[in-house]
Amino acid sequence: MFGGPTVSPFRVPKEIWYNQVKKEVERVVVCDELTSSGKCPGNEETGELMTGLNQRAVFLKGLTGFILREWRIIFIVFLGFLIYSNTFHVAFHFDDKQNILYNPAIRNLTNLVAVWKFWSTRFIAYLSFAFNYHFHLLRISGYHITNLAIHVGAAVLLWWFVLFLFSTPVLREEKIARHKKLLALLAGLLFVSHPIQTQAVTYIVQRATSLATFFYCS
Repeated sequence: MFGGPTVSPFRVPKEIWYNQVKKEVERVVVCDELTSSGKCPGNEETGELMTGLNQRAVFLKGLTGFILREWRIIFIVFLGFLIYSNTFHVAFHFDDKQNILYNPAIRNLTNLVAVWKFWSTRFIAYLSFAFNYHFHLLRISGYHITNLAIHVGAAVLLWWFVLFLFSTPVLREEKIARHKKLLALLAGLLFVSHPIQTQAVTYIVQRATSLATFFYCS
């Protein structure tokens, strides 16, 4: 595994074999410390092994660090997807039909004029429907996932907005500012899970409501 002539433990005493393996491991560690690429001169197999291990270690370290730093965001996103994960196959209802199902203005993503003329004050919302139609046609799950992603994004932005408020000169010296991280987390969790948001998330055409909140918090 480490390269080099490792002696079989079945042909020599156990102590000699352990010493041989120990030397191999120490050589790998020394080579890894001497070369930034993790390659030991004269042993490409060991170099490739150490390079792979180093890359994996860097990835795991970065992932662990991100989770420890941003666990609040991960918690908000996870809770949102957990709550609404059973809505991905809810059918088109009411205004969904005339605004999405039977709307020719969203059929061509490159025809932005048609989208604008259909409802200029909700251009972004209908442009997002045009993107959904381009990639998903009328497969309902794509529309619901987009709605949920916008809602979860708005919850994360609200979390950040509350943190920002407690960093302003007016509030940062107040006693309550000591609990800003907890209060921001509670605000994000309340927003993402409150039943009053159900219509904006599951009723596809009401995406405009979630988008308004998203851009307001931005």
